[in-house]
Amino acid sequence: MRRDIEPWQARAACRDHPDVDTVFFPVHSQGRGVQRASQAAFALCDACPVARECLTEVLAWEHGLPMTMRHGVYAATTPAQRWAFDVRGRAWPTRSSRRRRMSL
Repeated sequence: MRRDIEPWQARAACRDHPDVDTVFFPVHSQGRGVQRASQAAFALCDACPVARECLTEVLAWEHGLPMTMRHGVYAATTPAQRWAFDVRGRAWPTRSSRRRRMSL
């Protein structure tokens, strides 16, 4: 069964990624495996033309959820960052701050 998608989702950089579950939701990886998968997701999201729309959508889905119920990389953000956006109303991260996070 295929769910309907929003027009912006058809332009997402991750749309046809062959390994989307492993790269964006690296739950079975540990340590460096998670870091490598997350960096690949951040790089893809950083170049995505619809990252803002993606973040808006995921924040709506996750609104009110505790941090432990948030998973995966969306719009080059981690679950902890999205929780902070939701709870504290933080601003959209700039490209330079996302790059700094990737190098940690």
